[in-house]
Amino acid sequence: MEKITQKNCFGFEIQKQFDLTKTEETRLAVAQRRMERRLLNVRLIDRHSREWLRERTQLKDIVHAARQRKWNYIRKLMTLPDNRWNRKLTE
Repeated sequence: MEKITQKNCFGFEIQKQFDLTKTEETRLAVAQRRMERRLLNVRLIDRHSREWLRERTQLKDIVHAARQRKWNYIRKLMTLPDNRWNRKLTE
């Protein structure tokens, strides 16, 4: 189940380069809940909460995971030395 979250985050990060808008975050969350319902064979009309779905599937919130990966990446960039060729090209 964790691989699903990683693949969704990875594909989205490559496509959007970490600039998630509120609308995109909502769309990601809705898509994740839809996939979770599909995994559990539960219909939307059954009206189960997202906490109930997460408890059963044991998946992380994809929006939270994407934000966390974004900040980890930024933290990594900040620790790199200033004399790297790609930083010199972008300045």
